[in-house]
Amino acid sequence: MKLAATLYHDGLIKNQSIEVILRERPELTELCPEGKDHVHLYGRPLAFYQQLQKLNLAAAWSRVKVPALILQGQFDWIMTREDYELIAQYVNAKRPGAARFLEVPEIGTRFSII
Repeated sequence: MKLAATLYHDGLIKNQSIEVILRERPELTELCPEGKDHVHLYGRPLAFYQQLQKLNLAAAWSRVKVPALILQGQFDWIMTREDYELIAQYVNAKRPGAARFLEVPEIGTRFSII
């Protein structure tokens, strides 16, 4: 886990390319989720995740002023139930009752929508 944390920290927080990370830390090579494809992460360009990391999503959700239904598939392996519950809490903090969280049984990651 420490090696995986290093890979993600260097890629997402330090904005280093996978090539640079692996040149400096070759022992991380086998941890790359996309194998030899060092430009993508979970099917999306690494740059997508690097840009996403820079956003303050809690602040963005806190500014929502309309009703929100937060759905999570039971088998979502990308985000935890707590992640979705936090979204509802951020919305409800400014407008109590505006957000509702529901877990959808027997559905995976690709279904989960907000």
